[in-house]
Amino acid sequence: MFAIIGIVIVFGAIVGGYLMERGNLMVLVQPAELLIIGGAALGSVLIANPLSIIVRIGKGLIGVFMPSRFSKGFYLDHLKMLNELFQYARKHGAVKLEADIEEPNKSEVFKKYPKFPSNHHALHFVCDTVAEALPGHGHAGRAAGRNRPQGSGGAGRDVWRHPAVLRIFRPSGNLTWPRPTKPRLISTVV
Repeated sequence: MFAIIGIVIVFGAIVGGYLMERGNLMVLVQPAELLIIGGAALGSVLIANPLSIIVRIGKGLIGVFMPSRFSKGFYLDHLKMLNELFQYARKHGAVKLEADIEEPNKSEVFKKYPKFPSNHHALHFVCDTVAEALPGHGHAGRAAGRNRPQGSGGAGRDVWRHPAVLRIFRPSGNLTWPRPTKPRLISTVV
């Protein structure tokens, strides 16, 4: 819908501006010039890209005029699923959650939301992100217990040693772990 509105605005602005200056619209109609420019552009695309990319370009052009699959209902369903997943983790613990994350097709939480597993990008993102926070998994998981600061949400210790973070926060004391609970704001990065 917005693509059609955008096209109408572009052509309306061009024709309107041309007519405001008392231009003759028939001067803009140059079939030979349109053939030269359009043919050169299309030929360049065909020369520069393999067939698979040309097919994807065609599908992308068609997709511009199709409605988006990301609607309000889509986002609400995914937020409900995430809320239920986090409540499930809180009630049943990390061990039970780990089984659901490792095999999401068998998970009772994911089965309640059949549209979510069909979006494999979102499924892998959620499963990998939650697995990183579990003890014994990934960077943040291995840091659990001895290296994770209280209330960090699994960020891990290296985040607080990053130069951009150190420019904003200067911990009261030295930079050894565990980090102080009340950092002082000394400057902002703008």
